[in-house]
Amino acid sequence: MTAEDDTCAVIAGPGGHSYAEFLANCEECSAVEGIYIAWAQGFMAALNIERTLRGAPAKNVFVHTDFEQAALIRQLHEWRHPEGYYLAVAAYFKSLPDGVAPTH
Repeated sequence: MTAEDDTCAVIAGPGGHSYAEFLANCEECSAVEGIYIAWAQGFMAALNIERTLRGAPAKNVFVHTDFEQAALIRQLHEWRHPEGYYLAVAAYFKSLPDGVAPTH
């Protein structure tokens, strides 16, 4: 990813990392994947806030354990979205079932 890449210009932290960067970081320190999943969960929380502000139901982010989330996102990152971790997280988020719609 380069600084000129407008599609990633608003992604900060590990979300913008490629699969190669993700692997290198995880090989360097196995605990690093915890940082990635924490980033993913914060990103998904922001996506859910945006959905609820539009009146759409939030996605059920509790359908999988943290371990399952990490494994599913890792698989999506490797096979479908090696160019950016955030794309794998977004694809995982999109696959989640809707939760309960907010009432006003």
